[in-house]
Amino acid sequence: MNQPAATAIFVVTIAISLLGMYRMPQVIERSLFRPFWFLRGARYETLFTSGFVHADLGHLLFNMVTFFFFAFPMERHIGTWRFVLLYAVGLVLSHSCTYFKHESDRDYASLGASGAISGVLFAFIVFPDHDPDRLPDSVADSGGAVCRRLRRLLVVRRRSRHGAASTTTRISAER
Repeated sequence: MNQPAATAIFVVTIAISLLGMYRMPQVIERSLFRPFWFLRGARYETLFTSGFVHADLGHLLFNMVTFFFFAFPMERHIGTWRFVLLYAVGLVLSHSCTYFKHESDRDYASLGASGAISGVLFAFIVFPDHDPDRLPDSVADSGGAVCRRLRRLLVVRRRSRHGAASTTTRISAER
């Protein structure tokens, strides 16, 4: 098992989500991140537990397909502890935005790992040590061209702000 954290997150998220959706809905209810009750009710654990449950099969499927194609190569590339930190920071940052937007709404609740998975996806795209032309086959077959193009645009844009990239570089990067 070369990617123990990605494997654990993948399996646990699927298992808990399916359990909550089809057998024990109280699992989802207890795991929801409710900004109003986060501090008032000391529900700190929901900052993380909400990332392991999903509202429906489509939500779970979309998140887990994205996770599958990007999290495993990312963990392999940056290592287990950095990957865990990246995933946790993505989850916490996404919930912090939710908290500040909905802290006064008693009825608002959120769930899912979209914030953490988005963090992994965008880190994969912009990670400075990635060679965009040498993506793993699983990613190259399922959107690698999009990632390469985004990476090239971001790198060219970053370089052009410092005057190092020319118009020729920008045109050739889009081919």
